Amino acid sequence: MKRTVQFLAIVLSLCFTLASHARLPAQSCRKAWASLISKNLHKYQFPADEVRTARGNEGYATWLKRTRRADCYKDWTVLVYMAADNDLSPYALADLYEMEAAFAGGTFAGSTLKTDLVVEVDTADTEGARRLHLFQSPRPYRTDLSLTEIRTWQASEVRSPMVAVVPEDQGSPTERFRAFLEWGIKNYPAQHYAVVVWGHGQGWTAVEPKLVETSVNPDLWAPILKELELTEPKGSPSPVTSPVAELEAVRGFNGKYGGLAFDDSSGTYLDIPSLRRVLKDTVDKNLDGQPFDVYVSDACLMQQLEVAFELEGTARFVVGSAQIQNFFGLPYRRIMYELNRGSFAGFRSQLYGKSRELERQVKSSLKCQKHGLKSLECQRELETLAVDEGLLLSYAIPELVRASVSTGGMQWRLDPKAKETLTMAAISISELHNYLVPELRAFARELLELLAERPERARESQFVIGKTPSFAGGMKDLGLWLHLMQRMFQMEQMRGGELSYRAQNIWRRFDELDRALNYTVLNRTMGDNYTFKDRSRASFVGASVWLPASTEDFESRREDFQKSRFFSSEIPGTEASAWGKMLQLIYHPVSPGR
Repeated sequence: MKRTVQFLAIVLSLCFTLASHARLPAQSCRKAWASLISKNLHKYQFPADEVRTARGNEGYATWLKRTRRADCYKDWTVLVYMAADNDLSPYALADLYEMEAAFAGGTFAGSTLKTDLVVEVDTADTEGARRLHLFQSPRPYRTDLSLTEIRTWQASEVRSPMVAVVPEDQGSPTERFRAFLEWGIKNYPAQHYAVVVWGHGQGWTAVEPKLVETSVNPDLWAPILKELELTEPKGSPSPVTSPVAELEAVRGFNGKYGGLAFDDSSGTYLDIPSLRRVLKDTVDKNLDGQPFDVYVSDACLMQQLEVAFELEGTARFVVGSAQIQNFFGLPYRRIMYELNRGSFAGFRSQLYGKSRELERQVKSSLKCQKHGLKSLECQRELETLAVDEGLLLSYAIPELVRASVSTGGMQWRLDPKAKETLTMAAISISELHNYLVPELRAFARELLELLAERPERARESQFVIGKTPSFAGGMKDLGLWLHLMQRMFQMEQMRGGELSYRAQNIWRRFDELDRALNYTVLNRTMGDNYTFKDRSRASFVGASVWLPASTEDFESRREDFQKSRFFSSEIPGTEASAWGKMLQLIYHPVSPGR
């Protein structure tokens, strides 16, 4: 179900050279631990290092004294913040099991010489939030686990050592999240960082939309909907409707919606501006301004343009789901395996192969031939072909999720229906900022001009939005909405001949928007229910955006969405307010002669 990888678009658009953080220790752990490695003492020794207590494994001091981990750096540190003090508690323990369960053929789980995996997990027990350093443990990996058995597990059964226990009442969720990131970076320095926030999620907002009730032109839309075969999938959650039941589980926070990492005991959560603030402050203070390589929301409804654009400057790549996920989250066992081995689900060979091909083309180009291969002009061209592991991990995660929920995968064995409504996409933040958002604002400006010229087009635009299937919470898939808008203009041209001058401008904009999407959405996978005859454009891209389903929906939610940077942040050459003005005119068209 994966879209063809846009190698040329992505590799040519990537201009990133690995930078050493000024605050990294002088030596890598491979060099610093040379004498330990020869004796295999760099690994956590089960059971010699263990100290089992009622709270779990509190035997961390021996390994830490032996390795002095904070005095050297690794390639990667993966920081996972798990908010499981709610109905997700047993699923957090299932994911911790995946992180540490043994591989028979080598050490690929948890932390290795290449990677550290550290977790702060707050479960439904009363022990506080445990900070864990995950290692490959003696726990055997089993394929016969049942949800009934998983629900009997206790946090104290995790074999990997606890580094600390943080009291649950120690600060707000924002302060606790900030403290975890700063602690992880200080004690586990690395060249690359991935941050995962795990728990319930509702995106920027998740208020149920007030749907439009009538069709303004059923004759126009009947053939389009028939061709697209937009049908209600079996089971739930549904990509076409917005089910209330799935959202009820994370409601009850003083009537507020949106955010992620919900905590039932305290009634708190992380709102998206706070998420941005913590990530940005941490980047500026602890990483010399270098963004995290990868940010992942292991939560529902988070892969929205409003959320991703909010994270500009905090992460290079953002990965998440636009729909409700199953409770088992990401396939951590396979993700750590691919990261520790460096294979990245086959994308390493694919992307590096394409990069080498393009490098040969650049070296033979007129610019490099004229100025020389070592010239500044030629070197700048070659730098744009850089492929690094942050990009590769972002590509790999959607593919690994797809494999896990497919027939035979671990998540499929526990939840066979997960493959029906799966969505997972990886977004390049630089391309979102530099290409897609400017194109969307240009499209909005041109549509504004058309609506001012022909106000009756507002009702048609409303209807297109209303007929674009919604994810839970009323968010629309950006790719499918643009396809349906394009079809509206195409059918107008087929029926009435030439498009007006302003309509032609919009028509030409669709191709550029399509390219911008291909640059920005690096890779995505979609479930069995997202199926169409026409795959050229009639396809979900796995990235959603708020498009009101009705005037009432617009009025009830616009104030909230206008607080987002997507609606307000300045980008040179674009009008920040164009998108909001477009929605305003669609739902409040100006009458002729008014």
